[in-house]
Amino acid sequence: MMTPRRMTGELESRLHGPHSEEHTVQTAFLAAECVRFLNYAAGTADSSGLPYPGTAYDVTGNLQLAAQRLPQLFDLMVARMRADNGDGLLAASDRDPETVTDLVEDFAVALAEADRAAGVLAAALGRAQSALSDVNGRGPGREDGAL
Repeated sequence: MMTPRRMTGELESRLHGPHSEEHTVQTAFLAAECVRFLNYAAGTADSSGLPYPGTAYDVTGNLQLAAQRLPQLFDLMVARMRADNGDGLLAASDRDPETVTDLVEDFAVALAEADRAAGVLAAALGRAQSALSDVNGRGPGREDGAL
């Protein structure tokens, strides 16, 4: 089984390419599946996926990092769609060139909204992580004295 650390290493080794449409789409799907995995890991009845406040602190910090990286992705996608449209590479189903421009701009407006939301999310995750900075797992109910 490929561990998350190994998956991360594989992705890091491919940052500079070569890239493909399939890998781009599947990596975005992987991001969604990673959140799904975290939902299951955090919800285990025996707390094995989220055993200590330090685990929640680290997960929150990594999610903050992901949210902080989203605006760059959004900007790059908008720039690509605008460039492709400017180069005449895009068409709309109704074949009206103005429709394509309008749709690309609708895409840009929606991603600008997502950009703002990602900033709000990143800030909230930063506050959440900060709230846990002095919390440890040495409560009186913990038998193993762990952190």
